Parts: sequence; structure tokens; C-alpha cells
Amino acid sequence: MNKIKIISFVALLVVLLSFTAYSIMPKSESNWPMSGGPDGTWKIETKNSVPTSWSVRNNEHIKWKKTLPEGGQSGIIVWEDNVFFTINPPLETPPYAIALEKYDQAEKAYNDEYAATEKRLSNDGEYKKLVQEKKTAQKAWDDLLANDEKLKKMGERDGERYINRTLVKTDIGKALQLSKSKYNEYILKNTKVLREEGTRVDENGLPVIHASVLKLLPNLAYKMKKAKEALGYYAKTRDIILYCVSAKTGETKWTKTIEGTIEAEYHYGFSDATTPSPMTDGKHVWALNATGGMACLTMEGDVVWTRKWNPSPVSAHKPFNRQFESILYEDFIFNIEPAPIGDKQRVEGWNYLFAINKNTGKVAWISDDALTYYNTPVLGRMKDNTPAILIGRGGPHKVPERPVGMSMVSLKKGSYGKSIWRWECQDPNGESGYGALNTQVWSKDYCMWVYKRDHHCTVDANTGELIAKHETSNAKNYYEYDMDKKDYVLKHDVPVVNDYAFYSNVLHKDYVFYLTMYEPFLNRLNIKTGLFEKLELPTELSDKGGNRIWKEKQRNDGLNSQGQKHFKDARIKGGGDQRHFHGSIVTINNLGYFTSALGITYVIDLEEKDLSKALISVNDIGEKGKTWTGNSMSYSDGKLFHRTLKELICIE
Repeated sequence: MNKIKIISFVALLVVLLSFTAYSIMPKSESNWPMSGGPDGTWKIETKNSVPTSWSVRNNEHIKWKKTLPEGGQSGIIVWEDNVFFTINPPLETPPYAIALEKYDQAEKAYNDEYAATEKRLSNDGEYKKLVQEKKTAQKAWDDLLANDEKLKKMGERDGERYINRTLVKTDIGKALQLSKSKYNEYILKNTKVLREEGTRVDENGLPVIHASVLKLLPNLAYKMKKAKEALGYYAKTRDIILYCVSAKTGETKWTKTIEGTIEAEYHYGFSDATTPSPMTDGKHVWALNATGGMACLTMEGDVVWTRKWNPSPVSAHKPFNRQFESILYEDFIFNIEPAPIGDKQRVEGWNYLFAINKNTGKVAWISDDALTYYNTPVLGRMKDNTPAILIGRGGPHKVPERPVGMSMVSLKKGSYGKSIWRWECQDPNGESGYGALNTQVWSKDYCMWVYKRDHHCTVDANTGELIAKHETSNAKNYYEYDMDKKDYVLKHDVPVVNDYAFYSNVLHKDYVFYLTMYEPFLNRLNIKTGLFEKLELPTELSDKGGNRIWKEKQRNDGLNSQGQKHFKDARIKGGGDQRHFHGSIVTINNLGYFTSALGITYVIDLEEKDLSKALISVNDIGEKGKTWTGNSMSYSDGKLFHRTLKELICIE
């Protein structure tokens, strides 16, 4: 081999090594150093044996479980024997069961007194008149809803909202409310409790009853009101707690409070203060608090530096409708923050990708283009080996960043934060921003975007040019589970509705996979041919035997391990495919691990040509009806790590 060939070979080898090992930290091949794993893509290849079936309920393939004093949503970071994650601060509130018992007692006493008054007034002329008025108004209201064609086409949640709006905006609705109010007022004026307490009179000798008394029975109603307040209690926090536990045993090594700047609700289904995962390089660990704080610590828990920032007040629900995850790259940790005050290059109130020096906590650079809180940027390399990160803009609740679409941001030295290209939706800007809710998965060839919820776009990862646009409002292959045959039945050309939970997505070769919202289905789209397929999934597993449950809507209690209720938004109690942000899908070798909000994890063979044969296993990470999760799973050295509001789990 001559000298020129040797130099060329060495140069090629250097390029290949840098391409395959980009951003993978030394000694991290068997660890999970950040939310997306060793290279930030949620993908890993390993020769180790990887669990594909397990059950917490039946204690199958569970190495250990750790009861958590409070819930959280961060991913689980693993470095050798150190496992890092965050929770919300534990609170000394009564268990929900006790609060419910007290409320039931108070409500019963109130209702008994109310019913006794109704019985005593049964022959009263004014009472009879009010009863008839209420019946007439109720019938008119029932007839109105029964004949409303628009309402008939709505789902349960949208229908409930529509009914509430109709109640306050229509004359019939207003008449019903007035009739009920007059009836209730008359009952309260004539209760035994009220009469025994006596009333004041005005100058005309008429009773003077305080407005609060007209709404609630004295004493009994007050007790019920207080009991109801305790029942509906929800928690907020500025701070979170970083945990370090043993990967071998789950035993706690140390904890540290990470302070923030604004308050966040506990266990909001679209993220809370704990959502961003910690990061580690084996020497230090970095924790992010979505309320506006971060810290660098040694592996022993000693603080190196702390930093605070102010989340944007104009983003939807502040930062708590977010998908952004932690990212560690070279000497930077990434965060999403609003443009600095006085920054003439950027738009005030918009959010940008901030690169923070991991050693000092100082801002190193800020991306030229904005991104939304809904977006999950993902690392990668382009065909020419340029390191980059894909970001997106758009989403509901009038997020302000524009133009709606994607930007490929350079991570190359000398051009950090510069946009290599920008892709914009073709329709009037702002109408198809739901693609920004994706985990922004991409390869050296393709970038993904969901267009108006019913089309999927494929964009060239190197030029930003649109390659293809495929319809997803009609499934060519629709695999529905037949309860009688106990097997899948293939249907063709089935119209698709409510099919837009695309944020839990993964790109594997020529296919995009994602779970749907409101319906238990896995979707698969061939981005080259446009073949769109759907596979029905079981909604749960039985407590005993682990038999699959199909087509039945599920619920969970949303409680932590102490039996406390700290959430506000009741959607957390939905059936697993409710509107919320799933954790990103983890791919190990050719297997995809998809987890529902109920903790049901579907293991999918991503290379199986026949989609009806792709479902390898269905697994649980907690008790039926008592499990909720919103984080991504992690892998390390042959073990899987998962969590719920109640437990941290090691699967082996």
C-alpha cells in the first residue's frame, strides 16, 4: 500500500469512527447518561440479553422495586452503580381515602337534611310550583340536547364541554339554571337547621338571610365545603428533589433539592417541574428543574454550581405543556429558555435553545432560531458528518414562535447554534403546528413532520426540502382484534379519526411508528411508499395470569405511594391513551418499547413485515388501576429501568 493510500485510509477511518461514535461518551456503552441514551436518540444496540417480558404485578423478572415518597416524571439516568432521577417534594397531606371518607360523611349529613326539608314541604303550594317549573325547564333542556345533531357526533370529553357552553349561552339553558336556583333557595330558606338558628328581619319585617347561607346549609354545608376542598386539594412546587440510588439494590445513596423560580402543579399529564431528566458523564451529574433552576453536582452529591432562569410567561401553561428533554453534548448541556432581555437578534417572549457550559453554568451560546416548549429536539449527524440538532416550532394554545416548522441547528465548532436550513409549513402559517409536538426523530436522510394531523411529511435532513407528503386519514391495512376469533382480522381502507398522538414516535429505517390518542392503536407509516397501517393493542392486563384485556376503557387512581392525591387535572386518571405526553419510545436493537400512561409497555418488533405479528409482548409496571407514568424507559447493562408515581423499578 503506497503512502497516499495509507493517508486516505487513515482519513477515512477517522471519519468513520467519528461518525459512529459522535457524542457517545467514554465508558457509556453500557450506561444511559441522558434522557435519549448514549447518543441522545433513544436508540442503542447491544449484545447483552435484553428483557422483553416482565410483570411487577406477578414479580416476574423484577430485580428490585423502590417505593418513592412522591411521584415525578423525569427519565432514569444510569452510570455504573448510580441511578439518577427526580421527584416532587413529599407532603404531609392526608391520604385520599381518608379525605373521601370525611367528605362522604359530610355530604350524607347535608343531603339528609335537604331531603327532610323537601319531604316536610311536599304539600306546600309554593314548593309544588317550583317543582313543576324545574320539571318543565328540565324537559325543555333534555329535548334540546336530544335533537342537537352536532352533539351526537362528539366524543365524551368534547361533548361535555359543548353541553356546558350550551347551558350558559342558550335561553333554555339559562331557564333551567334559574329554576334550579329558585328551588334550591326555597329549600334552604325552610330548612330545620336554619329555622332553629333564627333569622334577622329588615325594617319591613322580612327575613334577612346572608347570600352564603342561601347557597349552603349552615354548619352542615360548611363542613361539606371544607371536606370537598380537602378532597380536591392539589399541590404546587418550585423545587424538586434529585435522587441517587444504587443500580444493584435501589438503596438511596443521597438526595439533593434543586430550587426553581415559579410554581408548577404536581403530576400534570403534560409535564411538571420534574420532567427534564438529569444527565451525567460519570464525573458530574446535572439536574434540570422546569420551574427555572439547574445544578451541577459531583457523583457524591456535592454542589459544584447552581443556576436559575425565568421560564417564559407567554408559553402555554408557562413551561408545563412541554416535551423538551435534557441533552448533554460535548461541554454543553441544553435547555429551552426565553430570549434574554434586550437581545436585539431574537424575539422577546419566544423560546430558544440555550447551550450552558457544563463546567461553569454560564450561557455559551443561543440558537438563532426559536423552538416551542412542546418540542423535543434530537441530536444526530447529517450525511457530511456535521453534528446537528433538529428543533421545531408550533403547537396549540397559541405558542408564539414562528415560522411553524423545523430548523436544523449546527453543533459544529465555529457555527454553534446557526441554522443550516429552515423548513416551513406550506399552509397558512400556524395551522399545522402539531408536528412540533413530535420527539423530533431524524436520520442522516430524513426528518419527520405531521401536517394538519392527517398527513405526514418527509423532509430531506440535509437540505430541508420536502420529499413526500403522505395521507394518514385512511388506513390501507387495519388490524382489528376479533374477540370471538381471538385473533387479528385484516380490514382495508378504513377511515381514521382521533389519530394524532404522534408525539410518541420513532423512526426505524423506512418506517415511522407512533401510538394514537383516545384509541389503543399502534400506527406504522412507510415514508417511501406511503403505506399506512394500524394495529389494535390491548388496553390492559388482568391482575392474575396477565391475560390481555381488549377494547375496555381503563382508569387509574393517580395516587402516589402514600395514597395521596396531589394532581389537579383529572386527565391523569384516563385510560392510558388519554391526551397527555407519553415518554419517548426507546429502541433497543430492533425492538421498540412503547409505554402507555397506565404503565403498560408494548414491545414491538420494528422489522416485522406483517404488522399483525409485530407485537412481541405486553408488560406491566404496576398494579391494575393504580399505575400512572409519563417518563421514558432506560436501559443499562442488560437491565431496564422504569418508574411510576409510586415506584422505581429495575427489570432484569
